[in-house]
Amino acid sequence: MHRPVSRHQQSRLTQGGVSRQAVERLLAERDGLAQDRQTLIGEVQRLRQALVQAQTEPFVESPPVFEPEPQVPKALGSGREEELLNDIARLQRNVASTVEQAVSRERARLLSVVADTYDDVARAIGSATTEASVGLTTVLHALDDRLRSVGVSRVGRVGDRFDPALFEAVALDETQPNNAVVAVVSTGLQDENGRLLRPAKVVVGSSRFQ
Repeated sequence: MHRPVSRHQQSRLTQGGVSRQAVERLLAERDGLAQDRQTLIGEVQRLRQALVQAQTEPFVESPPVFEPEPQVPKALGSGREEELLNDIARLQRNVASTVEQAVSRERARLLSVVADTYDDVARAIGSATTEASVGLTTVLHALDDRLRSVGVSRVGRVGDRFDPALFEAVALDETQPNNAVVAVVSTGLQDENGRLLRPAKVVVGSSRFQ
């Protein structure tokens, strides 16, 4: 017998999706900014070389109107150059962070698609013929291998003890042992560092006599 779990018994995990086009656009913008930065750095270096050359040329007395510029504006110009370079570096870091977050969200979305496929195949085995179930089981093993190859493992198996940090209880079964996972509605995912990518949605036993 299953009954829905109240809202305070469920945990939440929100995962956004970003299209490949958005990721590619952000990468293109990052590359453009990097090219602009190199252009600006080259211009700054050219200006600095011009200043050095002007300082090493022999001094020629000129009318007052052509007297050399005071040193204060030169210092201000150098400060402006440094400020501009800092702004460019800060913008690059912001763009790189945005791209990294977008790629991370897209990776999580694609991994979730793989996990959903795993669940679909697992459910199909229950109603398949013996011969077909053998082939479907091979597919499940292949999906597990693909996940492990990118440092991800499945979370949630029948018989596991309910852990609210890894599982989301979607129903209770009062005929089954308390806190035991008795059914997996959707597979969870965890990376090799133990970070939860997607909680497993499970049915949990809640018998008071176990």
